[in-house]
Amino acid sequence: MLKTSELTSALQTYWQQHGPQTVPCQFPGVPLNANTLAAWLEFWITQIREEPRRPGGCDRLLILIDIHCFSRHKTDQRQINKLVDDSRQALKYQSILLTKPDLPDSNFGLIRFHEPVTRELTRLGPEHTLHHQVLSITATAEEF
Repeated sequence: MLKTSELTSALQTYWQQHGPQTVPCQFPGVPLNANTLAAWLEFWITQIREEPRRPGGCDRLLILIDIHCFSRHKTDQRQINKLVDDSRQALKYQSILLTKPDLPDSNFGLIRFHEPVTRELTRLGPEHTLHHQVLSITATAEEF
């Protein structure tokens, strides 16, 4: 059985190793004071949906991940696009082997990432400039 805790651990570990290294990233439940940051990311596992299972079949889950990209750059508005591009490159068409934390050589499943979608959520006002784009990507997790 695929466990949410194992999926979350694998996804967050992969992101820490392969996601953009130039800006801080916040994970759910981990505080990040962004008040003075010029840019940052937020990594959210937004949805995990169980696929129908046939008798004798293995678990298969559909995962939706949202990477929120934020930038306060006033002179280079394309900085937010670079964050999104770097995030997309780190995830699209990649695969992660699932292993038991206490048995690193015990592969029991695989997470495969699919095509990402980017949404623009920037709301500019006279008193602030905060660019906000969300990269959403689906993935499939399967047991071997």
